[in-house]
Order: sequence, then structure tokens, then C-alpha cells
Amino acid sequence: MFEKFKEKIKELSAKNSIDVDSSQFNDPVATNTQWQPMKAGGANFKTNILISVSPSVYRYQLSTGAWLFLGVFAVFGIGAILIGLNMLSGDEAIVGLFLILFGSIFVAAAYFFYKSMGIHKVFDQSLGYLWVGRNQPKFAGDNKDKQKLIYFSEIHALQIVSERVSSKNGSYYSHELNLVLKDASRFNLVDHGNHAQVISDANKLSDFMGKPLWDVSIE
Repeated sequence: MFEKFKEKIKELSAKNSIDVDSSQFNDPVATNTQWQPMKAGGANFKTNILISVSPSVYRYQLSTGAWLFLGVFAVFGIGAILIGLNMLSGDEAIVGLFLILFGSIFVAAAYFFYKSMGIHKVFDQSLGYLWVGRNQPKFAGDNKDKQKLIYFSEIHALQIVSERVSSKNGSYYSHELNLVLKDASRFNLVDHGNHAQVISDANKLSDFMGKPLWDVSIE
């Protein structure tokens, strides 16, 4: 059942994505690269921002809008839990249990969104690689730790693709910024609806790493 669900998501993603003629880039890696979105869906607001930490370091982190989005979920959930705990000792214990369960779902959702959107992605020019997480990877001899790390030398290009996302309130375009590696595999950086921000980020990183930008997005 789970496999069928994943296939359905892929079908919807393909249906809402944009057809691309990769030959326009005159690059064999582009021909072998996937041009469908890596992830189905996407937020209709700016979820992450690219900041300059120093002349040699850029970092992706949560935007103010994303923090507010997570905060609403967390505050609503914690509030429901506290009210539920207050009701456990009275005549409405069943309602209290329901509120605790209901609030826990909202808190868990906030945590899930934080873990999926809030992880740092750091581009360090002095070290020559991108690392993902809160702490810089530690090396011991030739062995690196299990933290995600991509050397700039492995990156071939940056890619922007768009996907039309439908919701009960209408539809919008979400834009993915991906790294394309030399083996034509991809690594997703961001996926949100602020087209101008994605373009700005991509141009900064393209100049910063000296990599071409393949932009097939649509506004």
C-alpha cells in the first residue's frame, strides 16, 4: 500500500511539473539529469533564507515566516495539552484526554516541519564543501562522520525547476533549487513559492561556487 502511495505522489508531481528540453544546455550531464521535481508539493511562502555568514560561508536557515508557521502549530498544540491536563482531574477527563492527544499531534507536526525545513545547509568555500546539520563534520584520518557532506568539486551545476501545487484554496507554483552532481544525481536545497528569492539564492551560489545555473522555472 505504501509503495502505491509513493507512486501516486510521483504521478501527481509529474503531472504538475514543466516539460523541459535539456538539450538547450548543450551539456551531457543535463541530458542525463532528471527534470521532474525531487519532492511533490512545496510551501507557498518563503521557508528558508540564504545568509552570508562571512565572505567564505553561506548558510541556509529558516525564514521568519517559517518560524511563525511553526510557532502557531507549537503554541496551539501546547495550549491544548495544558488545557487537557487541567481537565483530567475533573468530570471532563475524556475531553481532557482528547485535547492532550489533539495538542500532541500539533506539537509533533511542528517538530516534523522543523526537522524537514529547519536543518542548516552550509556552503564553506575555505573548506570546499557543503555540509548539512548544526555542527561542522569531524574528520578522523580518511574517514568522515555520517553527516551529509558534498564537495564543491562533485557539484556540476545548480538547477531550478517549478511545480504547480493545487490546494483547496487555489493553486500556486513551488520552485525547487537543486544541486546537480557530476553523476547527474541531485541534492535538494530549498522548495518554496517565493520565485524571486529562489532566483536570487541560485545566482549567489552560482557565483560563489563558480557553477552554471540551469533555470527552467516558471513564475
